[in-house]
Amino acid sequence: RSLGVNPLLTITTLAERAMMHLAKDRGWSFDDKPMGQTPTRIAGFISGDAKLPVGLEFTERMAGYISKEPAAAYDIAYGDGKALGYDFAFTLTIRMEDMDEFVSDASRKGHIIGSVDCPALSPEPLDVYDGHFNLMHEDVDAVETRRFDYKMILAARDGTDYRFHGYKIVRNDKGIDIWSDTTTLYVDIWHVKDGVDEPFARGILRINPLDFQTQMRTLRAFGGAGERDRLMAVAKFGSLFAGSLYDIFGGVLAPTERYDETAPRKKRELSAPTPLVYPFTTDDGKDLRLTRYQGGQKGPVILSHGLGVSGQIFSLDTIDVNMVEFLCDQGYDVWVLDFRASIDLPYADELWTADDVAKYDYPAAVQAVQRLTGSEDVQMVVHCFGATTFFMAMLKGLQGVRSVVVSQIATDVIVPWWPQRTLAYLRLPRIFKALGIKVVNAKAERFDKWWERALDKIIQLVIPFQPEERSRNATSNRITALYGQLYELDQLNQATLEFGLPMTFGKANIDAFNQLAIIARKKYIVDHQGEDVYLSHLDRLALPISFIHGAENACFLPESTRLTMARLIDANGADFYERHVIPEYGHIDCIFGKNAARDVYPYIVRHLDKFSR
Repeated sequence: RSLGVNPLLTITTLAERAMMHLAKDRGWSFDDKPMGQTPTRIAGFISGDAKLPVGLEFTERMAGYISKEPAAAYDIAYGDGKALGYDFAFTLTIRMEDMDEFVSDASRKGHIIGSVDCPALSPEPLDVYDGHFNLMHEDVDAVETRRFDYKMILAARDGTDYRFHGYKIVRNDKGIDIWSDTTTLYVDIWHVKDGVDEPFARGILRINPLDFQTQMRTLRAFGGAGERDRLMAVAKFGSLFAGSLYDIFGGVLAPTERYDETAPRKKRELSAPTPLVYPFTTDDGKDLRLTRYQGGQKGPVILSHGLGVSGQIFSLDTIDVNMVEFLCDQGYDVWVLDFRASIDLPYADELWTADDVAKYDYPAAVQAVQRLTGSEDVQMVVHCFGATTFFMAMLKGLQGVRSVVVSQIATDVIVPWWPQRTLAYLRLPRIFKALGIKVVNAKAERFDKWWERALDKIIQLVIPFQPEERSRNATSNRITALYGQLYELDQLNQATLEFGLPMTFGKANIDAFNQLAIIARKKYIVDHQGEDVYLSHLDRLALPISFIHGAENACFLPESTRLTMARLIDANGADFYERHVIPEYGHIDCIFGKNAARDVYPYIVRHLDKFSR
């Protein structure tokens, strides 16, 4: 004080400098402030109002082989590398500076330091810098899947840099794979030259069981106010890791995922014109809806959905490009039809049949579009129950349709023996109606009653899911219980499973199900009393028709559209018809699969373009 120096300010400044060095060492950042003005967080440390964050680190060793064939499949590259002796091993320390932030951040970020031994890259060890790690974060491109991602630069002593990306995929596939999923790293390496990354190598690394034991002993917490904080950090990490594994591999014991409509979700803005809604009324007094996306002058095209869903299946924002966006981009005037089966209309839980849709809904919809556009006819894209009822309408004399793309089903219906045909022969819809059940609902929501939650667990236990198609999502399981396996989970992304399915699936009435059961037993379309009132007018289907069917469709087998096409060729000749079977796709994933814009939609546009005006 005798030197004119404020002791408190001096101590604060020294503490600030010390904390700044610590912050720099640990990757923290603070806004620059004049000397003596302590950053808020540091001031909190000094005053005791806050505490140092507690972090965690562990050291991991993995080894395997790489091949200098970067386009080869990973297992092929591994085998080639092993034969050539291209060993690759790393020892990395993975460091999470603040466990509270790590747990709350969905990306689960950490930092990587360490070294790599790989004679194929460098005769001397390579140093790791700019290393980033993501632990068990959600894979947005795959359902119920977690990822580990390792991204870093490998620096050789001669100045050469390589960019490294390795990932682990953790998913409950067929068989017991928890160990292989969490210990197998798929590796890609690029040569960095003049700022350009050139693909260089690919391979697989694995953790040896003995190395895994050593890794567990390296787990160490640091920082915090004391030993208790550090022990809690280790506990948080263990709980997060084990909990994620339990969610994936816990089977029916794992928590069931249910849709929470109140949870905020920012929807993607569609790359399509602003929609305009046009109500119209049928002759039996139903107020239905057409939604127009006027993408160009190559229309109009009417899109028709299936049973227990709505027109949203064509405009879901959970995939990168939906059918509405794709058709608009190709210059089409798109009209999405919500007929009486739509869950977005009040008639979804009323009793009506497929015959009613054919008789009233399609004539009114086509006439409305003709009136609003001045076009003398329309093209159609029809899916599932929408396709069945459309063909009924055409066979009863529907006018004004120039051509049609048919998704999955038409006049012939071949379903698997289990469960669809078995349940159809058991007359299950009639039993439900006798019990007073007039509507079934595929949407499982957060606020469902206890018995609905119990039913969802029973569905998980009883329904014979294909092993690779089993899910923890209650809505997905209900869909399978009601309709059969409608999609290949591999063709959906997580957002569609979590949000898209509950947004688009809902109520369906028992009379419609009962008619479908009759059709399944007959194997071709009939009216709700089982009478063959449609197939005597096949000449009315002498127009351009393109059939699209998923090769893995386990709801309506691909044999269905093959039989229909053969039936129509016999009646009207082969010039009108074509058929495309889409490999690795099921039923409705042909409509909103994550890659449908690449794999399916081009077939639709190819047909529409042939007959556009």
